[in-house]
Amino acid sequence: ENPIAKVIKGTFNCGPQYHYTMEPQCCVCVPTEDGLDVYPSTQYIDFTQTSIARCLGIPENR
Repeated sequence: ENPIAKVIKGTFNCGPQYHYTMEPQCCVCVPTEDGLDVYPSTQYIDFTQTSIARCLGIPENR
């Protein structure tokens, strides 16, 4: 007898996640007289802006 009750076969694709490993994780920040110029390598600039503002304790619109 076969002790296995069920066999599940198929494929799993996690396509939308593939680009995460290809996207460089870096950011260049240049101090200026007015504050800071930020050059991130991201497709989601809103999160970058929020994160930097929280880390530095400054308003997001600055």
